[in-house]
Amino acid sequence: MPRCPTHPETTLEPKKKGWYCEDCDRAVIGYDQHPRDAAPSAAIATAHAADAQLDVIPFPVAYPLAFARDMGLSAGDRVTNLVFTAYQAMRTTALVLPADYLACDTVCRELAGPVRGLRLPHWNEWSTLADKLSLFWQDSLGDKPSRQSFVPALVDGWSQVDLVRRGATLDMRWQALLAGLGGLSGGPAKSANDAIQKLRNDRAHRMETKTPDTRADDAALERLGPLVEEVVRTLFPPGGFALWRRVPGEG
Repeated sequence: MPRCPTHPETTLEPKKKGWYCEDCDRAVIGYDQHPRDAAPSAAIATAHAADAQLDVIPFPVAYPLAFARDMGLSAGDRVTNLVFTAYQAMRTTALVLPADYLACDTVCRELAGPVRGLRLPHWNEWSTLADKLSLFWQDSLGDKPSRQSFVPALVDGWSQVDLVRRGATLDMRWQALLAGLGGLSGGPAKSANDAIQKLRNDRAHRMETKTPDTRADDAALERLGPLVEEVVRTLFPPGGFALWRRVPGEG
């Protein structure tokens, strides 16, 4: 039997209209089919089982993710929070990795342009900077780092989220999550970052007109939820790194 993603200790009960959580006192989105008709999708079930723990995720990412998981919000609001979660995860990556780079002795010419992109960054600038820094720390830009990265889990995680290494291929986990999703080039999504940015761009062009029809948001939530959860889990695994706030006067 499936379990509630908000209350993992609670087994969902089959009702006429789908799966129901007694603790939430509502139907659980993502488990909207009666067990006699169909089981929950493999992608949804896998993602719920692997939901990242908020207390090990950097706060700028954990904050929107907590609202993205809130089943009391509308599907549209949850999708908006999922997109912002992915954006914050990318920005956190693209700010931690250059700090790591600036603290080493190597000056990499290929990083000059992407670092200058922070003067007026949009999604592409953040993504390009994270891509280049991931390649730099993997010694793939020609200028060899003088040491290893202080955050190797983040370097490796981003290389999976945006598939930055030449000739890299999607493993089975990402293939299942990206199946049927489009990318920025007009073809199938090449990576999680590619799929999320494409969905974000599509939504940005149609968010001004509100209608009672929520089917597009419901469909986006079902696909985007597992994908963003996997992105967060990949970038910020337990023991990867932690952000600390330094208070002046406290050492």
